[in-house]
Amino acid sequence: SSGVERILLALEAEGVALPGPDAPQVTVIAAGDAEERRAAAVLAHRLRRRFRTAVDLLDRGLGGQMRAADKAGSRIAVVVGSAELAAGTWTVKEMATGDQESVDDAQLEAALERRLAEETER
Repeated sequence: SSGVERILLALEAEGVALPGPDAPQVTVIAAGDAEERRAAAVLAHRLRRRFRTAVDLLDRGLGGQMRAADKAGSRIAVVVGSAELAAGTWTVKEMATGDQESVDDAQLEAALERRLAEETER
């Protein structure tokens, strides 16, 4: 173990809460091939202007990406698939409840803000 690891272990043993990165509010998930992954990266860049946003660009399936988003504490997943790209919409899923809806691209940020505000009020 390095010195830093030993210090972190000692702090953990003493119950000291260490600051960590804030969990993402939104995770963009690519449900498909390279085209969907590129679109997911572009969408994540756009959403980072207003939300703590993560994107999984590893070559994992939809289920693996959803599990990773849940484990990271993401509150909402935005799915980018071929159907969404063709329709100009996004699938927005609340991780805690599983509720999801299709949202027009022009309304995405407003829909995310509404869902995040509703979750905060619960």
